[in-house]
Amino acid sequence: MNSSSRCRRRGVFHSDLSGRDGLYPFSLPGVLGHEGGGIVRSIGSAVTTVAGG
Repeated sequence: MNSSSRCRRRGVFHSDLSGRDGLYPFSLPGVLGHEGGGIVRSIGSAVTTVAGG
């Protein structure tokens, strides 16, 4: 089961900034932010919980 999405927005919170500033280990390359929102671009034939668009 596969789906592809394009992230349009994400929230950056204090914990993300702490990782950026080296206050706790953060593997690079990495992407800060969580609770993202986006658009589903495509879905596999077995995907039943989301739809494209």
